[in-house]
Amino acid sequence: MRKKVPVKRVRRKARREPVPIMLFLAAGVIVLLASITWARGTILPFLVRTQVVDSGSMEKCFESEAVVVRKESVYVAGISGKIHILAQEGERVRTGQPVVEVSNPHARKAAEDRLAEIDSKVAAFERENMTRYESLRRQVANCDSSVTGLARTVQNAYSLQDASALASAESDLSATLQKRAAALAEIESLDGVRKDLQAERDGVEALLGRAVTVIESQSPGIVSFKFGGCEKEFSTSRLNDVSARSVFMAKPSPMAVENGSEAKAGDPIFRIIQADEWYIAAAFPSNKAPELGGSGIRIRLAETGDKSYNVRIARLDTGPPGGHALMVLQAESLPDDLLALRKTRATIVTKSTQGIIAPKAALTTRGGKTGVFVVYKTMAQFKPVQLKDQDGDKVVIDGIFPGTEVVTNPWLVKEGRRVK
Repeated sequence: MRKKVPVKRVRRKARREPVPIMLFLAAGVIVLLASITWARGTILPFLVRTQVVDSGSMEKCFESEAVVVRKESVYVAGISGKIHILAQEGERVRTGQPVVEVSNPHARKAAEDRLAEIDSKVAAFERENMTRYESLRRQVANCDSSVTGLARTVQNAYSLQDASALASAESDLSATLQKRAAALAEIESLDGVRKDLQAERDGVEALLGRAVTVIESQSPGIVSFKFGGCEKEFSTSRLNDVSARSVFMAKPSPMAVENGSEAKAGDPIFRIIQADEWYIAAAFPSNKAPELGGSGIRIRLAETGDKSYNVRIARLDTGPPGGHALMVLQAESLPDDLLALRKTRATIVTKSTQGIIAPKAALTTRGGKTGVFVVYKTMAQFKPVQLKDQDGDKVVIDGIFPGTEVVTNPWLVKEGRRVK
């Protein structure tokens, strides 16, 4: 019996028509374009970064140690005693105006008591002797009148060679002259007592003057009872002696004189300040000196916050390489908040550029022009700008308005594309 051999059947694959390559490519391009369009419209706005810019100033500056130098006169106590202030802090006073009275209470009380005693003696003397004094003066006047008449009588009797009449007239004239001399002697005695009392009073008043001293301003200016310290070292008369070292080494001790406080002879009591000009002596690293060549220098002080003052260089010592320089700056119109300030930290502003402060990253170029992309109705719009200054990651530009929103990664956007 024949063995059946299994027959292997081969399946034939169904014949497929090849898909054209161009069809796949076209579909891929369509998908890619659709993806890019979708990404630009949907994803790109989330990737774009923007910032609102504003107007301001970019400064080039450096820090320094500084002392304030004013045109001022320091007044000291002539005697030891209690202070009585007669003017207000910051008051503008005139020449000769009383500012402070210094008195020694014990010496003053003794002198005042003695003056009262002398005045009492003078009053008693006047009461007891004024009538007599006036009577004596009238008596002298009457004698003078009588002497004139008797002198004529003597002359007539002598002319008539009337011995009896001449003797009588001469006797009366002699008596009148003696009476006049006695009255004058008594007047002189009374005047002597009066002069003695006055001399005693003058002496006590001198003692009172040493017990009470009124200090007047010798020039017009602003009075201040506050001291910044180091008044002798840092005065306008000694500006040429100020050095960078003296500025660094200065250790002022601020103080204020209070009404009713005690003072010793020679202690400073108040200052009279001429506020038409003032100075800043600033010490800083000598490598900063070349930055001071231009004009328009301004200065800010730590105690006055954002206030800045226009100054001019009155003196500049550049100092040795690697050392410290000194600059004396002059300013006008001393502000009230600097009446007592002495040592401070100062910011020297050598350059200031005004404009729109923007991130440096926002700058781009288009058609050879420098500009920025601004956001206008959610779309990117290129705006040409003028670059005025730059420092680090900030620039100062002109050409857009404060409050404008700029793109800070401009390489992601194009003109007219939606960015928000």
